[in-house]
Amino acid sequence: MIQELKALFLFRPVIVLCLIQIGIASGFARQTVANHVEKPAENKMAPDTLKLLRSLQKSESTVLEQARKGEAAVFDARLEPANRTVRAEFIEKLLAGDFEIPLSRHGFIITNALIHGPLNLRSAQVPVEARFTECQFDDDVDFSSSQFSAPVVFDGSKFTNENARLNFNSMTVDGPLSFRHVEFAGKPEFYHLKIKSDLFATDDIRFNNKDWVVAFDQSQVGGKFFFQDAAFAGSLSLADITAKGLTLKSVTVQKGLDLRNAHIQTVIDLEITQPVGSIALEGLTYGDLSGTGVGDQLRDLLDMAPFSAQSYSQLDDYYRLHGYPEQANDVFIGMKKRERLILRQHLFLIPAYVASLVLDGVVGYGRAPQRALYISICVVLLGSLVFRRNRDVVLQKPGETSEIYSPLWYSLDLLTPFIDLHAASVWMPRPDWRFGRNYARIHRIIGWILVPIGIAAITGIIK
Repeated sequence: MIQELKALFLFRPVIVLCLIQIGIASGFARQTVANHVEKPAENKMAPDTLKLLRSLQKSESTVLEQARKGEAAVFDARLEPANRTVRAEFIEKLLAGDFEIPLSRHGFIITNALIHGPLNLRSAQVPVEARFTECQFDDDVDFSSSQFSAPVVFDGSKFTNENARLNFNSMTVDGPLSFRHVEFAGKPEFYHLKIKSDLFATDDIRFNNKDWVVAFDQSQVGGKFFFQDAAFAGSLSLADITAKGLTLKSVTVQKGLDLRNAHIQTVIDLEITQPVGSIALEGLTYGDLSGTGVGDQLRDLLDMAPFSAQSYSQLDDYYRLHGYPEQANDVFIGMKKRERLILRQHLFLIPAYVASLVLDGVVGYGRAPQRALYISICVVLLGSLVFRRNRDVVLQKPGETSEIYSPLWYSLDLLTPFIDLHAASVWMPRPDWRFGRNYARIHRIIGWILVPIGIAAITGIIK
């Protein structure tokens, strides 16, 4: 036993040395692995990317580290601008994957950053959610033809450069696209968007350029377009869009609203808080008007827009198919009245204008045929009053057998051109009663107008 202890004592330095070597090797291995995980593969980078990576500002290093961990990079808004400024070029390369750093599935989130310089993500493919909240962009922004595999959010951000071009054309988002409480000083474009879910432009969003048309033309939204508490200093165009729903609530448009050829499955709200300079609705189609009073809102817009018979007819058909005949009739009559205003502007169309005026007054363009009956009753009663005295009428043929005279039957017979009640053909106003003879002619003319129009309205010829 003593000999074994002596041997162990003699070999103790060797054992210690081996343990030290093992520890050094293990530490080196751990450091190598750590370096591999924490540092980008610089040998795979382009020279300009490598140069940018080696010159990162403190704020950018923070963003890079948080992105690596899948956590939000949140800057204190009270910091000096220099301490929360991030170069747009850095954002480009990070989201495009040029740093060879895989973005976390939790997404890229940056808050209260000042993004400096032109941001160009044209045709970039970003596999994660991107959130730019309470950020400030001071130059051009280009997201055109980019593809995001998750939601994109700009809530609370500001695009402060009045001369900047903000290009979101043909942007594809496999989720919602959100612009809540965003301010655009520049010139944003949103043509040909492809949004799988909803698009939000809400919560006091402002487009401040007075000479610019904010255009979402030909965009396809798999969910709904939400415009709420939105102010457009210029114009808003939603021409040729396709969406499951559309909400325009508490929206202010100073110059023009364009909804031509838009295809909306459900119109939820059309609340424009003040009259716009011009409205275009021709070709707008929808499947349902689901919001409270949205039909009335659409009617108001139709009355302000250039006349389109197709637009009125569609709303008329919608009301009729959904069991609202009174609203349908009101829309139809409103359409005919606007047609009449157009006829009045041309001298050679004055006869058509007069005919339209008569149809409106007599049968409500076929939607109120009972009017003809009410007017006829009034005319008959008036005639009975005019011809109430027997001494004011005489037999047309003095040799005929005298019949009992009835003012009511005489007035009715004068009015009905297709029926002989043996009153108007037997009696007539006395020859020296000029007023009576002239009124009888007018009475008969009124009958020739009222009766055929009333019959045509009842049978559906006029509609």
